Amino acid sequence: MYYNPHEVAEMLNTTIPTLHYYEKADLLPTIQRNSSGARIYSSQNIEWLQMIILMRAAEIPIKEIRNYSQLLKIGPTTSSERYQLIKMYKKTVETRIANMLNSLKWLEAKTNFYQEMLAEKINYTSFTEESQAFKESLQLTGDFLTDRKILTEQLLK
Repeated sequence: MYYNPHEVAEMLNTTIPTLHYYEKADLLPTIQRNSSGARIYSSQNIEWLQMIILMRAAEIPIKEIRNYSQLLKIGPTTSSERYQLIKMYKKTVETRIANMLNSLKWLEAKTNFYQEMLAEKINYTSFTEESQAFKESLQLTGDFLTDRKILTEQLLK
């Protein structure tokens, strides 16, 4: 079964210019054309596009996706190289997720701090004073490295 660009863009929640860009960037196998010269996408093309979209969502650079696509086109002899590339970006995404979770936990702690502050009608007169109260609420020491460790442990609970 074949699909026109509008159907594919809608199916993959992307735009037609994005589909054309991925084609021009040599990220997927050749896109066939119908008798009128319009692009038609096969199920295999759609699978490749899904993979590319997921790789872009993982913030893998186009250059690396192109490299990965070329390795896929070569075939099974490149499995080890593809594995190494995906493994590297998996680690990168895991690190970003961990950082985002830490940020979220910090924001939750700060939100709770402000809720308590507002409920008790406490007004701090300076950033330093407020910052100190926040540290005390989390039982921090004031030493950046020690506090980072304490925060990480508290936030991961």
